[in-house]
Amino acid sequence: MVKAVEQVSYQTGNFLLIGNGYHNEQKERQAIEQLIRHRCAALVVHAKMIPDAELIHLMKQMPGMVIINRIIPGFEKRCVALDDRYGAWLATRHLIQQGHTRIGYLCSNHPISDAEDRLQGYYDALRENGLPCNDRLVAYGEPDESGGEQAMDRTARSAGGIFTAVASYNDSMAAGAMGVLNDNGI
Repeated sequence: MVKAVEQVSYQTGNFLLIGNGYHNEQKERQAIEQLIRHRCAALVVHAKMIPDAELIHLMKQMPGMVIINRIIPGFEKRCVALDDRYGAWLATRHLIQQGHTRIGYLCSNHPISDAEDRLQGYYDALRENGLPCNDRLVAYGEPDESGGEQAMDRTARSAGGIFTAVASYNDSMAAGAMGVLNDNGI
């Protein structure tokens, strides 16, 4: 997504500045404040930890502020979000349609709605297809490649090799998991 925003920025004669808060409320706030201090005309904000009330205050001050991956009541037209539960349901259902019946899941350990919604989508697909929800097949980790490696390693040990497929919170975790599986000849 950053690449697409960058392309549009350059096409319109603007510059792109990026600040990252990594799901930490204080770091998210600092990143937004830094961009405002640089007098950015517009902000595309992915802030999962800052309270709605604070984002509402900022959005009232900055007409060019858009929130991604979250819906702020009263500002729905300036928010872009995905149906994370449905997306995870689709991914898990695809694995089931391929014949898998023991599907692991690598989940983000961040206390954010995305992680909860995606995990519920995974469980929904299992239940709808008459498959058991086995907690030994679910592992939590940081939503990055290293977290995917660690979660995959834990899943492989705790599940005793009983899984036939693995769904993941995001591509980064999946890449880490693939490395572990490849290293173990799976």
